[in-house]
Amino acid sequence: TKPNDGFFNKDRMQIRNRGISLTHVQNFGSLFWRNTFSISKYDNSFHTLSDETLNNYRQLEEVKTESSIKDATLQSRVEINRGVSLVKAGVELSRYVFRPIMTSSHRDHESTDVSCDTIQGYTEAIKSTEASIYANDELELTDMLSADVGVRFSLYSCDNTRYYRVEPRFSMRYLICDNLSAKVNYSTMNQFNHVLVNVVQGFEKEIWLAATE
Repeated sequence: TKPNDGFFNKDRMQIRNRGISLTHVQNFGSLFWRNTFSISKYDNSFHTLSDETLNNYRQLEEVKTESSIKDATLQSRVEINRGVSLVKAGVELSRYVFRPIMTSSHRDHESTDVSCDTIQGYTEAIKSTEASIYANDELELTDMLSADVGVRFSLYSCDNTRYYRVEPRFSMRYLICDNLSAKVNYSTMNQFNHVLVNVVQGFEKEIWLAATE
């Protein structure tokens, strides 16, 4: 081993989650109106650096991996209390910007006189829009029997892909006694944004993806 030989290695994982929201609420007797606008960004990155000198030749390897999702959401909801029922209705509009994963690497090997830079993954952002409208009614049918009936219409758009979905929801509860009840329910839901968890050198990385097919 030469006097100047040595080895240095550094791994760093960074997760950041930022957001802000504005909410406006008004009451008009039995009518409740709520409006919310929110912006958030989540990103994570992993950086590894390896610097080795052997026989006075330096070998440097550096890899950076990044993934992020940004969204802006507008929600408007009304509630009407009619005594025996509580009606809820509203609209939602969300805009997403994904950067699922991008890996950039740099390698510099003096012994072989090789130096290269590589970029893999998504170099451009993926953008999608989700809109929905819904209505729901919580009914007190009798002192013992209550029901919850609703429906949601969703539209999702990403690139040239479009999804239209109807999501019905129904539940019913029967109060047998003060501390015992029976309940049945049915609902259909759709999820258009997905998260994958990848383990890199012991660190969990979340990768967000949009439904494109």
